[in-house]
Amino acid sequence: MPALGKQRVAGVLAVFVGALGLGALAWPNINSTTTPILAGTERQHDVPAGAQVTLDGRRLSVQEQRDPAAPDVLLRRYVVIPAPRLSLGRPLDLAIDVPASDDAQPPASNDAALPTPLPSASPNPTPPSNPAEPAPASATRARDVRHEFFRVVSRSAAFGAFGLALLILIGLPYALGGAGTNGVQQKHGVFYALLVENDKLSLGRFQFLLWFMPAFGMYAALSVPLAEFAPMTSTLALLLGLSGITAGLSASAPTGARSGAPEAPAARMSQAVENDQGQTEVSRYQYLVLSLLGSILLTVAFLRTLSVPAIPTEFLFLVGASQGTFLFNKVAQQRP
Repeated sequence: MPALGKQRVAGVLAVFVGALGLGALAWPNINSTTTPILAGTERQHDVPAGAQVTLDGRRLSVQEQRDPAAPDVLLRRYVVIPAPRLSLGRPLDLAIDVPASDDAQPPASNDAALPTPLPSASPNPTPPSNPAEPAPASATRARDVRHEFFRVVSRSAAFGAFGLALLILIGLPYALGGAGTNGVQQKHGVFYALLVENDKLSLGRFQFLLWFMPAFGMYAALSVPLAEFAPMTSTLALLLGLSGITAGLSASAPTGARSGAPEAPAARMSQAVENDQGQTEVSRYQYLVLSLLGSILLTVAFLRTLSVPAIPTEFLFLVGASQGTFLFNKVAQQRP
């Protein structure tokens, strides 16, 4: 069997094992009547006005989210549900105690407009009621208690989903092109073919892969074990967008290939910091180091907390400036 044929078989097997593993992690929560929460994380749950919320008998404080532009506008009321690791294997009972929907306030009385009745002439008048005496049960406000159950999912399920998602990403190029006869694949290899542009390792494609792989793994880790779509943070979406735009603009920029130039050698990692003339550039080196450092820190912080960390705005500006410098130098080198 040719080498590329073996690679395609290995890629198909990796994708199959990854997809099967992700399905096994999501299956327990597909038809479950309880809402899953990852251990060691928190989940926000909206509650109606006037609600009293308890979790396994412990009172939870109701918080309010208001519009920053208009503080008087109330957007939502919610409680934060913790998922301690000690709660594995048992459901959490969230009791939401709210006034009954049919419990309306009595209408305003117009007795003040009526004449005051005369005292009764009965020889045995009824004694006045004691103000300290509790009101009868019929006078209390009716309330409606709704119970919702949550199940704590082990952190190992999130770690497994993260690894299986990366396995699919690595195996997918081989599964799709492992048996092809493309000259780029024959020359550079199947996985390198994704990163090669004009017989040279593309820094724009490489940095996009550095951000996309951990982002895909994190989203799978937060979504698959819970069998639901996890919210995407704005900073991560912005970073992926900037990296994708940089990769696209880098591919659309004119190349510095010269007519009659010898055939380029096979792609190598050092080409990520070299321009089209084979010279090492500080701007490319800075861009690569920032992307690599940010990707590692993002992955480590996520695996520690199982939540997408907030990327500092200053770091986003620094990465954006490096991307702009990289594109400017790439275009400036093509001037005659």
